[in-house]
Amino acid sequence: MEILKGGSIKLLLSLALLLPLTGLSSASFAQESACVWEDLDCRIAAATTVIKTNPKDPSAWFDRGNAYFGKGDYIPALADFTEAIALNPKLTDAWLMRGRTLSNQGKQDAAIKDLNKALALNPSSAFILYWRGSCYWSKHDCNSAVRDYTKAIALDPKYDSPYFMRGDCYQKQKDYILALKDYSEAIELNPTLYGFRVRRADLYELMGYTEAAATERKKAEKFRKP
Repeated sequence: MEILKGGSIKLLLSLALLLPLTGLSSASFAQESACVWEDLDCRIAAATTVIKTNPKDPSAWFDRGNAYFGKGDYIPALADFTEAIALNPKLTDAWLMRGRTLSNQGKQDAAIKDLNKALALNPSSAFILYWRGSCYWSKHDCNSAVRDYTKAIALDPKYDSPYFMRGDCYQKQKDYILALKDYSEAIELNPTLYGFRVRRADLYELMGYTEAAATERKKAEKFRKP
């Protein structure tokens, strides 16, 4: 799933948000210190070097899987996250990222099982709840998605993505007032995201507020990226 080309839905968080969550080994950090986060090929090579010298290092497998995920190479990513889990079944982020990988492959039920495992290890993670909710969203199960987004918001009220996605569910359910409230909250938290504003403009138009829709589209254009 991807987020916000034009006004379309796409899931919002970048991989960079995962870095503080992961328990990388000292060997992995030493290898990756020469790589910038965005240089995925460098990170793959660095993690592969660690794996060759220490194949029992779960964080090295996780690191490499993360880089493959960033490249959209989901088959090797899935294999690496699976190896990390085999070596350390308590590595929450490996369950999370394997779940996200399965979700991106369209395997939502399998993804939800992995995210359930991640939540069992870290039940207070708004991030994991958001991603499980988004699996339900992909299954067109907005009732379950709304439950997870609402829990995520309760845990982290400053997290914009669950508001936006919950708003989309409310819009699908034709509860436009609640949808507008959630889109507005997402914009309050992240006012420069083009896709948030376009979605609110679309909703204004759907509700018959043509002047508000036009105003919102003008505001959105200031934040459109080339």
